[in-house]
Amino acid sequence: MTRAAITTSTLGSRSRARKGRVLSPAFLERRWKPGQSGNPSGQTAEYGDVVRLARSLSIRAVERLGELMESEDERVAAVACSAVLDRAFGKPQTNHPQKEDSLAERLDRMTPEERIKDAHELYQRIQRVLRNHRGSEPPVVEGETKQCGIEEQKKGRQRQTIDM
Repeated sequence: MTRAAITTSTLGSRSRARKGRVLSPAFLERRWKPGQSGNPSGQTAEYGDVVRLARSLSIRAVERLGELMESEDERVAAVACSAVLDRAFGKPQTNHPQKEDSLAERLDRMTPEERIKDAHELYQRIQRVLRNHRGSEPPVVEGETKQCGIEEQKKGRQRQTIDM
């Protein structure tokens, strides 16, 4: 604030008793600006007293939880253990598993180069499976089971499934 503003600033222009009274620069610096709150946290003085009291008692509360952990009643012990762990490491966060993308969604996100690479890897896997089973019956893709031939159908046999 400039020197001229300090000397001309008065408190409460409506009050006749204060007219012409010059305010101190320290007061003017600490005075609230328009829209500024005098209590930005919104907490009362009693809230601070309660927090201080709770913190002073917290050591005893944890000691008591430790005693309750040794309780013969399993429910009491379990609740006490849970409370101690929550205070020591924080409450466990729930893990929301992401749903699996469909093949179409995955392909949409892939670049043409990634699609070619993926197709090449799939081709190599198919070649390996075919090399391993040459001379034997062709393998069935995982998840599919089909009856093999009329004689085997009568016996109720199914082909062996191969994991790719």
